[in-house]
Amino acid sequence: ISNRIVETFIKYSGNERIKYVNAKPYSYTLELFGKNFLFVHGDTTQIKKQSVLAEQSTLHGKNFDAIIAGHYHRHSVLEVGHDRYVAIFGSMKGSDEYSLYTIGASSSRSQGVIIVSANGDYEIKQVKL
Repeated sequence: ISNRIVETFIKYSGNERIKYVNAKPYSYTLELFGKNFLFVHGDTTQIKKQSVLAEQSTLHGKNFDAIIAGHYHRHSVLEVGHDRYVAIFGSMKGSDEYSLYTIGASSSRSQGVIIVSANGDYEIKQVKL
C-alpha cells in the first residue's frame, strides 16, 4: 500500500525530477551522479556490524557510498568512513510490541529520503510522519 501511495504522489506532483523505482524486495543498487547506494530490507543483512558497508561492497562488486536499511523501527545515520554512511530508516507505524520487546527499539513514525545533487553531493534525511 505504501508503495502505491508514494507512486501516486510522485505521479501527480508534476515534478519530473522525482522518479519512482520499483525495487527488488530485499536489495537494490542505485548509481546516481557517481554515487553508489545499496538499499536493503534489513532483516537479512547484519546492518549493525561496523564492517557491513565494506562487506556488502565486496559482495556486490561495487564501492558503495551508503547502505540504507529498513526493518529496524528506528532512524539513525552513522558515518563509517570518509563520506560513507550506514543509514537506517524508521517505520511508518513507529513503535509496536515487536519493536519494543523483540528488538528493543522505539522511535517516532518516520521514513527517510536521500537528496543527491548533480555534483554528487548527497544528504540523508529523516522524514517524520
